[in-house]
Amino acid sequence: MQYTVSSRGRSIGVTDLGFVRLGGPSRMGWFHPNEFGERIIPLIASPIAALRANYRHSAYEEETKSILPPHVNDDAAFADMAEAAQLEEALDFKLHREDGSVVLTESIGFRDTEALIALANLADERRDDEEYELVDEALEAELAEAIEHDAKLLAEDFDELRAWMPKDDEPPNFPRYQIQV
Repeated sequence: MQYTVSSRGRSIGVTDLGFVRLGGPSRMGWFHPNEFGERIIPLIASPIAALRANYRHSAYEEETKSILPPHVNDDAAFADMAEAAQLEEALDFKLHREDGSVVLTESIGFRDTEALIALANLADERRDDEEYELVDEALEAELAEAIEHDAKLLAEDFDELRAWMPKDDEPPNFPRYQIQV
């Protein structure tokens, strides 16, 4: 089923909420903004992710509770997150079924896929730069020797190391945004 997302009565894009459901009431999927959506979604996709990471809300609780330490609530980051939340509320997002009826939601959030991929790549780079230490020095020397041996064998077979990809395959091209309701 295709759903339309609107802001203050104006369509901003569509989704099928097609990601595999992991339990709970939330649904997620790719979000495909229209021309109007392309102008407003970038304003909230990144800041709202930070806000959601720092706050939790349950349908069983009367209010949203901060999971940040109290001293952080006075920080400039808190002000930025509060501003993003006000913007999201002012945009008054609604999810509509194909027949136009509104699906009741607690919240509608957007994530910038490009930002998520950049974070994943940064994490990979950090892992590549880390040095791993072994506790047992004898094992460490033996392991270092084995790694050096294997590296020489690999060097004989490969001119350069590169990620494997079938010749008929291309890197994935993800849509820019994800939606979570």
